[in-house]
Amino acid sequence: MSARRGVLALGLAVGLAGCVSERVIGLELRPPRGPDGGPDVPAALAAWEVRLVRLEGDEGCPGPEASAAGRTPRLGHAQSFPAADGMGVAIGEVPPGRWAVTALGRDADCGVRLHGCAELVLDDGAPTRLVVETSPVATGATCGCRACDAGVCAPLLDVCE
Repeated sequence: MSARRGVLALGLAVGLAGCVSERVIGLELRPPRGPDGGPDVPAALAAWEVRLVRLEGDEGCPGPEASAAGRTPRLGHAQSFPAADGMGVAIGEVPPGRWAVTALGRDADCGVRLHGCAELVLDDGAPTRLVVETSPVATGATCGCRACDAGVCAPLLDVCE
C-alpha cells in the first residue's frame, strides 16, 4: 500500500473489559486532497509518526506543536514507519476510555508537514474503523527532547516537558 495513493493503515487491537475476545479497529491516516481530488502528499514526506494519548475531562486532541515535540502526557503508544511503506504495525491492547490518535507526517529533518488527530472512545460500542484526516501545517516543531534520525524522532516513547 503506497503513501502516495493516500491510504495508510494500522491495526488497533482492542481488548475491552468484560469481553472474551479482542476487537480489531482499522485505523486509516488520510492525507489532504489536491485540486484533482487525489491525495496531496508532500514529496519530502519521509516518515509517519502515530501517537495514542489518553484524554481526561474535557481535554481534546493535542495540537501539532505539542504532538511533534513529544509534549503529550499519558502516552499509551507511539510508532513511526517510513512513508513509502504506507503501513505501521498493530498497536495492541488498549484499555477502555477516551483516546486521541495523532498522526504526524515528517520530512527527513523531522519537520512536521502533515498533522491530524481524531478522538477515539473505547467502550462496548467501539467503532470498527477510525479515520484520521491530516492537513498541511506550518510549524517549526521537530522532535522536542528527542533526537531526529532520517525523519524519525527517537526514542519514540519519551515524553518531553
